[in-house]
Amino acid sequence: MVDRSTPPKYHRIALVMSDVFVRRLAPGLGRLVGTERDFWTVDINRPVGELRRILADWAPQGIITESLPEVTEVILELGFPTVIVDSDECFPGVVSMDVDDFAIGELAARHLIDAGHSHFACVLNRTPYAEQRGRGFQETLAKQGFDCSVFRQKQTEAKHYAEHWLQPEPDLARWLRSLAKPTALLAAHDPLGRAVCETARREGISVPETLSVLGVNNDEIVCNLSAPPLSSITVPWETLAHWSVDWLEALIDHGSCSEDPILARPGGVVDRQSTTLLALDDPLLARAIQFIRENFAEGIGVKETAAQLGVNRRTLERRFQEALKRSPREEILRLRLRESRRLLRETDLSMPWIAERCGFPNAERFCVAFRQAEGVPPTRYRSAAAQSQAE
Repeated sequence: MVDRSTPPKYHRIALVMSDVFVRRLAPGLGRLVGTERDFWTVDINRPVGELRRILADWAPQGIITESLPEVTEVILELGFPTVIVDSDECFPGVVSMDVDDFAIGELAARHLIDAGHSHFACVLNRTPYAEQRGRGFQETLAKQGFDCSVFRQKQTEAKHYAEHWLQPEPDLARWLRSLAKPTALLAAHDPLGRAVCETARREGISVPETLSVLGVNNDEIVCNLSAPPLSSITVPWETLAHWSVDWLEALIDHGSCSEDPILARPGGVVDRQSTTLLALDDPLLARAIQFIRENFAEGIGVKETAAQLGVNRRTLERRFQEALKRSPREEILRLRLRESRRLLRETDLSMPWIAERCGFPNAERFCVAFRQAEGVPPTRYRSAAAQSQAE
């Protein structure tokens, strides 16, 4: 029998953030709206005094906010249970969470190396997360023997994230002209990537033929308004939305807090036109890799790839070994396993479904290949990934 004498738990949660952040978290938060919680939004870019007064008068049970210099401290002074959802800087009694920015840089470097590039650059703004992404990018490249040219943008206010109207910096144009050709470039976030594409176009630098550009956030509005459309690394905003509510309610109900920042692994790379061309001197090899990338999930093999290109198998295998130090079969398997790891981390699909979606003939062959590559069966990999995310 339900005890009707105790009212049901109800949490009124203030989302103190910009429109951009509300849009990022809304898909995840929307699934959590119900009889036990409600979300009210307050624009973090309001004047600080006005923001303080609104929150003090409204008195929410808790606050989920983004990090903003000179504003975050004011919000925390109000004393409400608070989760900061885009920072790894920790405050007493406050939960901080973020995407793993160093891992974003690592992922970007591996992706661009796999595309055959040998010259690299990155454009950063002067923020802690950009520096972490740049460091992950540069250190991963250095381990493979590659250098990286770095450009740091002048400081701009965070509230102008989505705006695109300012003239590009002359220093950026000069720096882009100085880069080797072709170069693969990581931009700290999508608006910077779009600015790079625009500057390159004005300078007569062809994207992606001469300059491949990769952004971060996979903000579809920014990416699709770029010319050409911008490739980007996805940030798991839905995961962060769920985590922020779980941790806030634990903080409200039990005072539970984490002394360390809670970091989510980045998602995959969404390839658009700014990185579609491969940086290979061998046109045949570039066509082969493009065909494999587009069709690896269809069960293709080396025979089908060679036939598509009109060459014999031995020629194809020799060209792969000379340029990439791996065989076409290894490239097909690498892409299948990469996609399977993503599906294991991000979905609840069964092993037969994952095998089919990744191009393996059956679940048994998939499990054998996965265990040989990862050292653990896919079920254990999924469990470990879920445990890592929960921590």
